[in-house]
Amino acid sequence: MFEESFSPTPPPTPSDSPPLPAGFMPTTGMRTDVRLLPHVTVVDNLYFQPPKAQPTTPGESRYTYHTVAEVDPYVRTAVKVGRGMAKIDIGWVENASALWIQNLEGTDRSVIPSAAEMTKHNSRVVELFVSVEANGETKYVRFLRVRPGHSVRFEPTSDVFARLAETAIGDEPTRIMLAVIPEAVDPVTMYDPPKMEGVVVERGSYTSRDKR
Repeated sequence: MFEESFSPTPPPTPSDSPPLPAGFMPTTGMRTDVRLLPHVTVVDNLYFQPPKAQPTTPGESRYTYHTVAEVDPYVRTAVKVGRGMAKIDIGWVENASALWIQNLEGTDRSVIPSAAEMTKHNSRVVELFVSVEANGETKYVRFLRVRPGHSVRFEPTSDVFARLAETAIGDEPTRIMLAVIPEAVDPVTMYDPPKMEGVVVERGSYTSRDKR
């Protein structure tokens, strides 16, 4: 079992700024008040359960980061993906810090499917590609597969393309849910370099350590 929580949070207004989240402390050298920036919280829990045994947790990850204040996430709840290669539209986001994609095939089913319907359902995998130029030709390299009901999250470094797997049954398109999260703010740039002495920047947190 895999649980994922992905929560972009809008920035508060200056007049209604809440206390900093746990693990975050403002410093006198900070350029930007992080309370005025949106932040993204990601929680990944991966569970594996053998037969007749308690589940184990092979992997767990929790982290938070800030994004640029002037850009909202780009979210689309029913993007069609067919057999033709199509570039994923990331909307108004120029430098995405994360793409979150869920294959919605079968998620709206209200009746128990037949064996033939389950075979078709399981075959409708969405494949993700990047393009590569070689000898004057554009080639597509597959790097991820998203099975029905599954989701993936990653930070793109180039345009991403999607299509149904060649083994998919049926010519009708499937649907994916897409969330594009804006550019992340580099923690180090929040501080003025002359005032960095005594400031320790840790992954997922900002801590001030004053020399005594």
